[in-house]
Amino acid sequence: MFAADRKGRNFVSGLTSDEIAAILCTAVGHWGSGAEYLLQTVDQMERLGIRDANLWRLQRVVACKLMVLRDQRGERLDGGSALHQSLRER
Repeated sequence: MFAADRKGRNFVSGLTSDEIAAILCTAVGHWGSGAEYLLQTVDQMERLGIRDANLWRLQRVVACKLMVLRDQRGERLDGGSALHQSLRER
């Protein structure tokens, strides 16, 4: 679990969903990619009975952006990947 200090110098606000999605598509840290962290977060929340429409909307935007990036690189998307599953199920 992560917590953000809204008054901290690293906290950024005022970004659009599209801007946030673009960042998540390329962000990678010690615990993996931003896109994967978002997917795991919304999945776990759903399992707990918490449905956050805004996070799922962001997840869809991220998934679509990742698919475009992969198409541009000429990569095939594995039909069993978590990304593919999230698009198909939602």
